[in-house]
Amino acid sequence: MQLQLKTWQLVEDYLKAKTGIIIPIGSTEQHGPTTRRCSDGRTDDGWHDPSKIDRKHAK
Repeated sequence: MQLQLKTWQLVEDYLKAKTGIIIPIGSTEQHGPTTRRCSDGRTDDGWHDPSKIDRKHAK
């Protein structure tokens, strides 16, 4: 579930049926001028995509 796209009522109902929630937070590392932004949070496995996390762990 992408919380930013839902009403508080839908989030409340969702949390009544689930035991937890993942709220992604980030960190910023200093990599110098040659590394692109978001290099710490971007991977090819899609772990940063909330919709994939929700589908993977939903029961």
